[in-house]
Amino acid sequence: MPASPDILSFPEATKFWADKINLDPQDYKRLSSQAKVRAFGVTGIAKGDELQTVRDAITKAIKSGTTLEDFKKDCADVFERRGWTGKQAWRVDNIFRTNVQSAYNAGQYQQQMATVDALPYWMYSAINDRRTRPAHALMNGRVYPASDPIWHTWYPPNGYRCRCSVIALTESQVNRRGLKISDSSVGQAPSPDPGFEANQGESYFIDLGDALTERATTWEPEVTKSVLEEIVKSPEVDLWLDSPSGQLPIATTSDGIPAVIREQELGKITTSISAIDLEAMQEQLFSAKSSKSIIFNINDMLATFILIDGMMVLTEVEQ
Repeated sequence: MPASPDILSFPEATKFWADKINLDPQDYKRLSSQAKVRAFGVTGIAKGDELQTVRDAITKAIKSGTTLEDFKKDCADVFERRGWTGKQAWRVDNIFRTNVQSAYNAGQYQQQMATVDALPYWMYSAINDRRTRPAHALMNGRVYPASDPIWHTWYPPNGYRCRCSVIALTESQVNRRGLKISDSSVGQAPSPDPGFEANQGESYFIDLGDALTERATTWEPEVTKSVLEEIVKSPEVDLWLDSPSGQLPIATTSDGIPAVIREQELGKITTSISAIDLEAMQEQLFSAKSSKSIIFNINDMLATFILIDGMMVLTEVEQ
């Protein structure tokens, strides 16, 4: 059974939805799949009171479990003005189900990440009826480690009105059911629907670092630390450290103060160390007079750190 709105009232889904920003359709269309995770837009509805009416109705569904019929009633005037009734009512269904499912799956991702040590394998689950898209049907039943890169793109929803889900499994469950563990580096998986190549929950977590960077320098240090501590302790950081690539959203200084990433190209100094020694890194950063950025070779990974207001921040890792 696909997830239904009456089970969506958990805090991860609610927070994911609350953190979105409203955009005009043309601005929303220009965003990448990853950036759209942070925004809400509806084709044919300009940013303003009408868009907010639609968003408020979806918020109610996520928080309180209201139904599609409730959503139609709450936004009846908006939809009638656009002719989204009768044969065009599919658009209303599309808006409701896609956004509610996105919030649900982003929240589920956060919950599954929190239990990844106990449930380290994830299985893609499609509905398998006449409405199931061929690519989604091909993914049905496939099991990958939670750390496999496949989940960067194939965590639902993977298309409009997608009803797929991900089931977390223990190693014993995998063995008992005789399931085969797949590896995305071997063979080729199908592609999600265009525009749905981003893991909603993962992109939300990573983009959070970018969003907070702009605000952190204006907050009192105590506020910054309080807000970021929760993220620093998140299981996503541990998972990233197991297989580092690209950008890490959060780093911690030697004295335990959390800091967000800042994507800036600064002058760089290169050195090499044999182990991750944050205190030694910090000392070198403080001693760098001509630059606020330094690269360390950590287990054959080039890790770039910069110094921001006394906080050492990991910005990028390259193999």
